[in-house]
Amino acid sequence: MFISTKEYDVLQQPITQTFKGCKDNSNATLFVMQRDTGFLFIPIEKKYAEVRCNLTGKKIPKRKWNEQTKKDAKDLLAQHKVSKTGWYILMFILFITIGGFLYSIYSIVMSSPKFNNKFALKTAAEKNILLAKLGEGDLIKTINYVYKIKSISKEKITVIKNAVPNATNGEHSNPYSPIDESKLNFNKSAPIDINPSAFWEHQTINPKSEYGGEIIMQILNK
Repeated sequence: MFISTKEYDVLQQPITQTFKGCKDNSNATLFVMQRDTGFLFIPIEKKYAEVRCNLTGKKIPKRKWNEQTKKDAKDLLAQHKVSKTGWYILMFILFITIGGFLYSIYSIVMSSPKFNNKFALKTAAEKNILLAKLGEGDLIKTINYVYKIKSISKEKITVIKNAVPNATNGEHSNPYSPIDESKLNFNKSAPIDINPSAFWEHQTINPKSEYGGEIIMQILNK
């Protein structure tokens, strides 16, 4: 069998509380018990407290314990130590299993063409190569807007912005979806100079600073 269980008493202590459930309202005794479970040859130890009638050995439910009995149980449990090695081994195996499963799903998803072609999911080096190929008229999509390149060089980049945000009427555009040119209406009268370092080094659209700004999610090299 893959699972085996053994239970036994390890400590005991008389208590002052009496229970109507015990024969003749006799006294009861507090026990600390240990349960040893062998799961796939991994030893798992657990301790717990139990109260039994002295005359009959009947177990008394915890809901009937008074505050003193609960305190006595806590103190007696503290006197007995059990090994946690089995739990650590079990958690490690569980972690490895779940991690392997998630990695397998990630590998399958990332290897599919639908995701593998997305700009935002590529490495920084791959992104820099793609950005270097962009020129006048090419499109850049962030989470908020789509931008068209008006002019581009290593020293200066000027773009114009689509007049309508990606998310309108409470509907959020998928940042990984391809750029749909049919829905774009660029404001040609308001060109924007963006920070070259933000664009080339951090793959963001930022008119002011090298840092921060809108992250580039998708590009369209026309």
